[in-house]
Amino acid sequence: MTVAVPSRIVWIDTETTGLEPDARLLEVACIITDFEFTEIAEPYTEVIHAPRRALRKLDPYVRNMHTQSGLIYEVPQARRMKDVEDSLLHYIQTYVPDARTAPLGGSSIHVDRVWLQHNMPRIVDHLHYRLIDVSTIMQFARLWHPDQMAAHPVPTGGHRALGDIRDSIASMRYYRQIAFRD
Repeated sequence: MTVAVPSRIVWIDTETTGLEPDARLLEVACIITDFEFTEIAEPYTEVIHAPRRALRKLDPYVRNMHTQSGLIYEVPQARRMKDVEDSLLHYIQTYVPDARTAPLGGSSIHVDRVWLQHNMPRIVDHLHYRLIDVSTIMQFARLWHPDQMAAHPVPTGGHRALGDIRDSIASMRYYRQIAFRD
């Protein structure tokens, strides 16, 4: 039996109202790459509507983070969750038409996956069950090559979903260079 090798990674990052499993999604972004980490499509990014009362309940740390990034000002007039799920699924299926073939990638991606499963289950259902967790690879890179971690790319995502994905992909390129040499 031949096992199909995936040709794409679906990178997703979310911004939320907090770290609890039932946190409300406020933003989602997606970049699809090949396994050389080359983007194969224009990225997808969308802010998700939340009522002002939900924003008033934000933890002060989270409120400050989303205020500094500007996200908090975009949320009240953003698109509804269902509409964003529909458009994100269409985006993913355009570049990954076969269900359960592409792994989900990102930093601490298991956490984003929980939020996606809770809020956008059709996205999770379309993706492979395997994850590419950049933060796990970072831990090994720190153990195996601590002398080279000083040259790690500086994060610039600013707690916005698209920027944070780009930081994750840049990190993976770096870890591949230092820890997964040919």
